[in-house]
Amino acid sequence: MASIIRESVADYLTNAPGEEDPALGIIGLIDDDGPAPHGDPAVQHDAYLADALEAEGGGAQRPPR
Repeated sequence: MASIIRESVADYLTNAPGEEDPALGIIGLIDDDGPAPHGDPAVQHDAYLADALEAEGGGAQRPPR
């Protein structure tokens, strides 16, 4: 019985229509104009997000750089 269920699930997942991952929608939302003021956003993403939250009034505590 378990093997039938495993086969059914595997078949369903193989043939299920793919959906685009909604997380892919955030790609390109941040403009990277070079090293100033945040440096590489991939390296200093915490500081970049803290600045953005602070600008929105979120009052985030800035991580050390």
